[in-house]
Amino acid sequence: MSIKSVLAMACMAMICTGCATEKIANINSQPYRYHESAVQIKGRVVNTTNLFIVKTFKVADKSGEITVVADENRTVLPPVGTKVKVRGKVYEAFKLGSLQKIVVIEGVAPLVK
Repeated sequence: MSIKSVLAMACMAMICTGCATEKIANINSQPYRYHESAVQIKGRVVNTTNLFIVKTFKVADKSGEITVVADENRTVLPPVGTKVKVRGKVYEAFKLGSLQKIVVIEGVAPLVK
C-alpha cells in the first residue's frame, strides 16, 4: 500500500469521525460520557424559547429530545417542525437529586466542513 493510499484513508477516517451523528438518547442516558465533548445531533425542532439573553430550542430524534442553547450569533431560532443538524458541546445544566438537565451548547465546538 502506498503512502498516498494510507494518507487518503486517514483523511477519510477523520472526515467521517467529524460527521458522525449521536443519538439523543445516548447523550441523555450517559451524560458523564459526553460531558464537554463535541457532538453532532440531528432531528426536528419541537420547541423554542427566546428570553432576550438566552435562546434555546429543543431537538427531537426517534430516540429522545434535548435542549440546545443557541449560538450567541444566532439571531433567529429555527421554526418548530424544521429539520436541523446541530454541532456543539454537551453540558449538565443542573442536577438536583434525581432531576437533571443536559444541554448541547451550539457553536462551542468547531464545525466540520
